[in-house]
Amino acid sequence: MKKITLLFLISVLGTLFTGVVFAQEDAAQIVKNQEVTVDDLGVSNPGILPGNPFYFLKEWSREVKKNLTFDAVKKAEVQLQIVNEQAAEIKKLNDLLPSSAKTFTKALDSYDKGLDSLRNKIGSLKGISADNTNAFLNDLADSVIKHIKLFSEIKGGVGDKDAEKISALQEKIAEILAEVPSELETPDNFRCRLENVIRSQDENLLKDITISEVLDRFDEKISKETRMELLKIKENLIINFQAKLQSEDFSGAISDILNQLPGNAVRKIKILDEIREGVSVNDIKTKLNLARQDILDNAVETKEIRAAEAQKMIDSASVLLGDFQDSLSAASAPKSSVISGLFTKAKFNLDQAKQALDLNNYGQAFGQASASFAAASAGLNYVSKFSLDKNSCGQDDLSAIKAHYDGITLKLKDLQLNKENSPDIFINLAKAEKSIASISDLVKKNAKVDTLIPLYKDVKLTLAQIDNDINELLDSKKSD
Repeated sequence: MKKITLLFLISVLGTLFTGVVFAQEDAAQIVKNQEVTVDDLGVSNPGILPGNPFYFLKEWSREVKKNLTFDAVKKAEVQLQIVNEQAAEIKKLNDLLPSSAKTFTKALDSYDKGLDSLRNKIGSLKGISADNTNAFLNDLADSVIKHIKLFSEIKGGVGDKDAEKISALQEKIAEILAEVPSELETPDNFRCRLENVIRSQDENLLKDITISEVLDRFDEKISKETRMELLKIKENLIINFQAKLQSEDFSGAISDILNQLPGNAVRKIKILDEIREGVSVNDIKTKLNLARQDILDNAVETKEIRAAEAQKMIDSASVLLGDFQDSLSAASAPKSSVISGLFTKAKFNLDQAKQALDLNNYGQAFGQASASFAAASAGLNYVSKFSLDKNSCGQDDLSAIKAHYDGITLKLKDLQLNKENSPDIFINLAKAEKSIASISDLVKKNAKVDTLIPLYKDVKLTLAQIDNDINELLDSKKSD
């Protein structure tokens, strides 16, 4: 009997350990799948790399091309392509010659100079019609997102000096894009552009959270009006990620995935707090809490979060809470217990953060300030959603949801999916249709904001789940 029990225990333990190994391997592959490639940068082959004795010929040809280009928009396009090529060279060097610090550093310096030239070229576009700059600005936004992600992937495997240089380059290229809404277009148009660019990028399980982390870099570099617009993009990204977390396998591996995902722990925690704020499923919220605490504890232990990081997070939360308070004081602010509850929560968390900082408890100070920032973000988003102004690129929120629903139905028709071959998708589609009808009826009756908020959240999550199911279906067909 003892022998049978022992064999049973060995079998169970073996299964458990196999599951852990599988989860770790699966997490590693998920992280690998979201990495930026040279093809993503629009470069089929980086060709001659820095350090090659003939590299000067490549630089010479670039200068000739720039000198032979006279149109301001074309000049900006040529320089953006050069910067993309330089980013591809940096990636290739990092893959092939990780120990060649001198050559790698030189490539970073060349990229830095390329950014200076790009910034100058963009500055010369003021006054040029939107029709002429539209394609370039789309390419710029796409490139900036990919470059920031690429450098996050590279940064962990280089020396300290190069890592510092890469961090500075990430901030610099973020600043270049952040100048667009103040110099070349309105904050609303800028948001619409970013939404379209993000939508056009390849899907993967981590797309929403990695792009949210990229967008987080713009907060301190943009105006209040632009920041409000970006909150709307982040809301959609976060809802999409919540839909993916409905998968038990994915949510179960989330801690491993986030620990392996390259990037700044500070930004990961901020994004996780914004995701947690909108999650209502207790099991998923618990998994997110555990993943967040794991990242926070490790960041404190490795001194990635110290007094300076805690103070900076408190300052960011204070600014956003001030914006939130101003919005609530406006005459057009909606009356809502949900929104006022988020303000109370944001204020309480911020007060707790300040007290923790006074006690030199930097991890707790940062965590509380991050939670305050997340609550204020959610509250501000609701205020803007139910204000009298139009949003979602010229549409109110209901119109945007209807457009999303219509887009899904067209996609299902194109893919020849129906109730028979895709029953789960059509169950959710019927659920979304019913919810949209209910919301439309309530809006006509001027229903209270607190009645509408959960309905909007639920239908957006349902539509995101359908998108996710369609993408999984397409992926499985590709693998077949």
